Amino acid sequence: MKKFIYLFLAVAAFAAASCQEKMVSGAKGTLAFTLEYDGNDYIDISTKAVDFNLSSMAVVIRDAGDTEVASYPDASAMPAEIQLAPGQYTVKAYTSGVAEAAFDSPSFSGEKEFTITEGEVTTVELSCGLDNVKVSVNLDKSFTDAIKDYSVTVTAVNYDKSLVFTSQYIEEGKAAYFAVSPLKVNVVGKRISNDEPVDIVTDIEDVNPRDHFILNISVKEVPSTEGSGTIKISIDESTNDRNVDITVPAEPVEPVGAAPEITFSCPDDVTFTDAEAQSAVVDVTIKAENGIENLYVKIESQTLLGLLGGLGLGDVVASGNWDIANVSDPELAEFLGGLGLYNAEDPIKGKTEHTFSIGLFMSFMFASPDPYPFAIRVVDSKGQETSKTLTVHRVAE
Repeated sequence: MKKFIYLFLAVAAFAAASCQEKMVSGAKGTLAFTLEYDGNDYIDISTKAVDFNLSSMAVVIRDAGDTEVASYPDASAMPAEIQLAPGQYTVKAYTSGVAEAAFDSPSFSGEKEFTITEGEVTTVELSCGLDNVKVSVNLDKSFTDAIKDYSVTVTAVNYDKSLVFTSQYIEEGKAAYFAVSPLKVNVVGKRISNDEPVDIVTDIEDVNPRDHFILNISVKEVPSTEGSGTIKISIDESTNDRNVDITVPAEPVEPVGAAPEITFSCPDDVTFTDAEAQSAVVDVTIKAENGIENLYVKIESQTLLGLLGGLGLGDVVASGNWDIANVSDPELAEFLGGLGLYNAEDPIKGKTEHTFSIGLFMSFMFASPDPYPFAIRVVDSKGQETSKTLTVHRVAE
């Protein structure tokens, strides 16, 4: 149900004998009035309705010739009675001293014609509705989860007047009021993930008095990450509430390409006799279109780890778990170089394809009922990784 400010004018017209003797018209009327405010939902401040101050309203009465016959800049100071000659009049009430853009400053106005008739009482009800434009901001969780240091600036284009909704104002539920004009909305901030600036502009062209624009701002995937976002307006004609959906494009997802590949020159699970082991070719080929970031070779055979520990080398070598794309330990570099797994002159990191051999490990692997697993794991520059295990069995004949 719509709620308004009501100006009740009780008009009594009567023949005044003393006036008839002195006036050509021969009659006057008395205008008795009250001005009341019936609390409404247009002037919520920080989600709490405020008492309307009658002193902010001005009242003007004009006759049929548009001549001002009475005016009151402070409606609360109007006299109890006003004498008027019979005839046609217009009464107008309006909020005085309203800014073209201000927070929590609604403006109301209304006017109506009435007639003073000799010997009759006329009651005039004047409804004063909002005559400027209300704007409020509603942030979706998708926005606050993704954007920081944000603010929303709304500009009345025809007057070049702007108001800034800070995060505090939005949280407090402040409403902004503008003189009727096309509006420009500018949402700025930074993405939490990477500090990338966000700057979205939305124009609202169809603006009328008493419109309430609710700016619903969210982050969503949109077909294009260029441009100023999207806007959708739905109108509830009974209240003039108008939802404006402003979409901030989600952070673009950069294509990461294919995950790395690991292939072996032999079956994943292979058996060699002592004779075959002497000439066995056991190559590992890595392909990573985004470039190799890490390339781990891990010996999972306790037998081989025991042999490594007995070489008297440092813990880095004895661990049997090496990132051969990032070798900084000199002793490890020398050891891996001797096995053909590392060459300082041919860095592995950044390559899109690399092949190495574990064939030289055959001299450390004796016939045994226990297998010799080698776990290979590669990570590319986009963080994608692939793992694969080569299991070697050794038998006497």
